[in-house]
Amino acid sequence: MTHTEFRTRRWGPLLGLLLLSTPSCGYDEQALVPATVDEDPSLPALAIHGTKLHAESFGDPEKPLVVFLHGGPGGDYRSVLHLRTLAAEGFHTVFFDHRGAGLSRRHDCDEITADSYLGDLEAVVDHYARSTTKPVAFVGISWGAMYATWYTDHHPERVRGLVLADPSAFTRSELDDYFDRLFQGLDVFGEEFKDAASARRLVTPDDHARADFLVLTASPVIDGKLGIDSARPEPVWRNGAAAQTCLLAAAGDFDWTKNLARYQGRALFMRGDKNEVHTLAHHQRLAAHYPSARIVTVPGVGHDMLYNAPTQSLELIRTELNAAFSGGAP
Repeated sequence: MTHTEFRTRRWGPLLGLLLLSTPSCGYDEQALVPATVDEDPSLPALAIHGTKLHAESFGDPEKPLVVFLHGGPGGDYRSVLHLRTLAAEGFHTVFFDHRGAGLSRRHDCDEITADSYLGDLEAVVDHYARSTTKPVAFVGISWGAMYATWYTDHHPERVRGLVLADPSAFTRSELDDYFDRLFQGLDVFGEEFKDAASARRLVTPDDHARADFLVLTASPVIDGKLGIDSARPEPVWRNGAAAQTCLLAAAGDFDWTKNLARYQGRALFMRGDKNEVHTLAHHQRLAAHYPSARIVTVPGVGHDMLYNAPTQSLELIRTELNAAFSGGAP
């Protein structure tokens, strides 16, 4: 896809908001962002499916498997790592930074594809399940909730339970509508925004470090609409600019709802009442794709609910997972 083709997508330039230009001022960006698993052998890592992921697990591998999926694309799991306490309550909890994201190996756009991303998650589940049949539950936030639904649409018989916090869309048309609402009133074509397609030129670790650094220093232009608490920002290790920019382009005209009617497990949708974009009506539209789903609103928080309402979020997740794994087949 050329730069021009990328920009003509309705949503393509919107992603540029997350890549606002910031002068480098002579800084060494490689030194200003944490090292990836390729650069720091002390990091917990998993080499799988043609990549190397920053990953760790907690708890007894014989217990029910729960995979946590962070936001983004391009984010990391640092802000949800406190949920590892569920390991002490009988769950085998798994956290990993997605391909090209967080502290995982960096990839250029030709290796950030729909097939690679779905294959990564399939491989991660099978690796930690130590089986191709053991059921799994997902806890996903934002993009992670979309990622969990993507997997569920391909493997509805494998998934036992889902906690989906603020998913944005499960189809291309829903994503277009979501971006229209998210960026309404903002001049996404203004000169102040970096061309989102620039990440396609990344070829070296230094190039990735520079782009990732720019993401970290980008202005939080949409935080207010999402109800994010600026006084208590979610902690991050490192964002992946290429993954953030290129994955949804690679996904094409996706529809991750074709097989959800076959899903027999539970689905809990979580939202924060300060979020003006992931509204109750938004969640109701997405929840309708599932045969059985319920929506819970967490008061006093926005899109950062898992981090800034940890006690209530943990209780909701614990209750849902216990219910999901207490019955028979999913």
